[in-house]
Amino acid sequence: MNLESQVGNFNGELERFLAKWNHAKPKESILEGDSSQLAAAIATIREKQKEWVILMETRDTLNKSLEEFSSEEWIVFRSKTYRFEEFLNNWASKLQNNGESTPVTVRLLQELQKYKTIIPVLKFVRGDMFSEKHWIEMYNLIGIPSSVPVESLTFGHFIQVKDQILEKSEELKDLNFRASGEVVIRQALAELDTWEVDAKFSLVPHKTTNGNEVGDHQSLLQSLKDSAYYGGFSDRARVWEQRLADLDEYLANLNLIQSLPLEIFLKKVLLNCIVLYHFVLYCIV
Repeated sequence: MNLESQVGNFNGELERFLAKWNHAKPKESILEGDSSQLAAAIATIREKQKEWVILMETRDTLNKSLEEFSSEEWIVFRSKTYRFEEFLNNWASKLQNNGESTPVTVRLLQELQKYKTIIPVLKFVRGDMFSEKHWIEMYNLIGIPSSVPVESLTFGHFIQVKDQILEKSEELKDLNFRASGEVVIRQALAELDTWEVDAKFSLVPHKTTNGNEVGDHQSLLQSLKDSAYYGGFSDRARVWEQRLADLDEYLANLNLIQSLPLEIFLKKVLLNCIVLYHFVLYCIV
């Protein structure tokens, strides 16, 4: 809860209390009445004083607890939002079971209910799958200043924009689906980058095989094309398609050569050398 909101709520409570007091406060003429009227007036004053004290103490306690939640680092707290829900439920139960309802308890229960409404939507601002561009888009959607680094985000930033979170819940939901889809493609391409560095091939005795790593990676790339979010990675994927196609051809040719009997292989090499020799002579002449 930000300072402006707290001041507004406090002023509202103060105005309501003042209106009720002006209506119920004893008149000066009561001092000239009998003792029973004076005693009743004193009782009314004490009752209103007690109500005011309860109002301030309850609100102070609630605000202090909310401030503690607000200071939680979002990157850590986003997986523990159930604690906030438990806090709201405990406070609601406490107020509802605290005897007869008063304007104070009704007002506080209404505020608690406002916070409860954002609980189901908080999962859309967790950001587990977000890249930098997704964070920027979320900031713009709900009104968090772009100057706030992700690592400095607190739960309080989201409490301050709870109304915008509710208003933009569908857009935030779509953003999460998009981020989840893109992270699968990004991870697959990152695995290919790692494989490019680590992959090693060695000659082994020839045998027929039903598949290889290259084919597996080609199948993976083909499956990525079915994603609705493939477009943003198509250029990078096409580069890998060409690389794998070339490598597959080279390995197939090498496998073919390896499968030939040595005598036939040497004859082919000798024939190619003779052709090359005559070609060189032709060029010289």
